[in-house]
Amino acid sequence: MKAIPINHLSAGASIFLLLFGKEAYKKAFFSALNWTLLEITLNEALGREK
Repeated sequence: MKAIPINHLSAGASIFLLLFGKEAYKKAFFSALNWTLLEITLNEALGREK
């Protein structure tokens, strides 16, 4: 899986923020963060390397 460049992420975040507002953005951010943490945890548990 390729890493997304930070500038692409922040551009996407700005657009999302404009379209959906702060609360939805916060929910989506924490949801994405939780999935990332879950994926890292699973990868470590399975002994895979990034």
